[in-house]
Amino acid sequence: MTVSPTHEPQEWLSRAAADLAATAALLLIGERLGLVEHLVPGGDVEPDGLAAMTDLPVPAVCRYFEALRAADLVEPAEGRAGRFRVTPALAEIRHRVGYLAWAVFANYEYLANAREFLTDPDTAGARHRRDPAMVLTSSRWMDSLAAHPTMRAAVVDARPSRVVDLGGGCPGLLVSILQALPDAVGIGLEESAELLAAGAREATAAGVADRISMVEAPFGELPADACGNADVITANFVFHDLLPEDEAVVDRSLARARARLRPGGLLVMAEVVPYRDDEADRRFSAIVTYTHLEFMRRRLIGPAEWQAKLRAAGFVGVRTAPLGYPAGQLFLAHAPEGSRR
Repeated sequence: MTVSPTHEPQEWLSRAAADLAATAALLLIGERLGLVEHLVPGGDVEPDGLAAMTDLPVPAVCRYFEALRAADLVEPAEGRAGRFRVTPALAEIRHRVGYLAWAVFANYEYLANAREFLTDPDTAGARHRRDPAMVLTSSRWMDSLAAHPTMRAAVVDARPSRVVDLGGGCPGLLVSILQALPDAVGIGLEESAELLAAGAREATAAGVADRISMVEAPFGELPADACGNADVITANFVFHDLLPEDEAVVDRSLARARARLRPGGLLVMAEVVPYRDDEADRRFSAIVTYTHLEFMRRRLIGPAEWQAKLRAAGFVGVRTAPLGYPAGQLFLAHAPEGSRR
């Protein structure tokens, strides 16, 4: 997306919207084909090889790459026939696409069936389910340059040796932390065997598989043998979807997280908060809040209530910080010095 704000504001916004819509379609097609995961910003890629890896016809993959070239997302690699160079801006472009993908495509069942959800929510909720793969993909793309860098910076500042990530089947955050801390080890907790396997593959691809353990455990269990004496525990948007029905699970999980930290250890938690009113965040926060309340029937709670929950779980030094994600808040909290597990 190469639009420059040198045009009149209205024209620039129209062009930016057109660019975003087109880029979203191209990248989401590639994601469903298994191609986008092989597009490394600034790296080279060979369509013929990708066709073999993804079991797709070579001519079809070549046509897809011609579309990417026309959209200025790749260019022919100089001096390397049959290969393309991926634009270095792909990470930023994919991050922006993540917002559109989440709001429209991940929530498509809500948009397409809004009347049914508003008039017969129980039937609609049973009949129309979100696409888990699209929810996961869009969330990862959004988080990659929003929540993850902010959380990673908070973890790296603590200089931990042992990091536990709740929901580690999506290990992008944990992987990036271990890449920044070459002497640290990580434990990713996940209740889905499928996500655990995917997480292990991602850790291998990132070169940190020897320092990361993927542990299958029911949500909120935090087994002591795997998680005990952690320096830092991270929780990236893992609790809000449990409210209101499983609020006891949230409270119990927070208490267990505090118990698994070493004395003085740090919890780094990102969570959705409702209806932010600052100018930069308010529109995306509005759709995140509305879809959770109206269609998912969740109870989103604000920063003050999250802080109260953390204190009730035994944490001290509880504070908030900007997250970089329009609908979220960063929470930092410590296990008391001298706390016992």
